[in-house]
Amino acid sequence: FLGLSPDTALNGTTALHAWALQGGARLLRVHDVAEARQAVRLWEMVGL
Repeated sequence: FLGLSPDTALNGTTALHAWALQGGARLLRVHDVAEARQAVRLWEMVGL
């Protein structure tokens, strides 16, 4: 979609995870588990 390779798409993926969480998602299907876990923890810490 953005012309990125999977190796360089992590920032975009993380942004979409945040968007999904904001929309009420309770489950994320991810490939980069450690990075997604960190993003979710940050999301929870800031209370969004």
